[in-house]
Amino acid sequence: MQKSSPALELVDLLEAFIRWLSHGRSASGLSLSAAAVLFQLSREGPQRLTDLAARVGLSQPAMTQLVTRLEYAGMVRRAADTCDRRVVLVQITRDGRTLFDRRKRERVADLEGLLGDVSPDDRDAIVEALPALARLVSLAEQRRNGPAVAAVEEFGHVR
Repeated sequence: MQKSSPALELVDLLEAFIRWLSHGRSASGLSLSAAAVLFQLSREGPQRLTDLAARVGLSQPAMTQLVTRLEYAGMVRRAADTCDRRVVLVQITRDGRTLFDRRKRERVADLEGLLGDVSPDDRDAIVEALPALARLVSLAEQRRNGPAVAAVEEFGHVR
């Protein structure tokens, strides 16, 4: 029997956790890709569509379609760059931020419920692992996006 590697176990756990998150009770109706776009825009501010596609991990045609749907729903808007009027930037709208924030609050409440159901030792172990996981995510984002600001800064564990 082959021994499981930590990387394989982490992949399996994260994929199962992402499935749980994506099938949550959210009334927002946001797909994971749409939520990723709103997260990126709320964290980094307005971005070129090509940069947004690269950071979220979608092809440019897929991002164009997604942004068009989000724009039609009033979640994002396209605006000319003030420094270069030829450049179009995608930015989150107030409605987009409101919906994303509501979705996040729902996810946090769901996760707090789960954490309340595990043993205190398991909960402490999960909390203690957060800084290391944040550094791992930061490293992954840096490798994918170059020296861009990593998503984990939002969690306050890595500065």
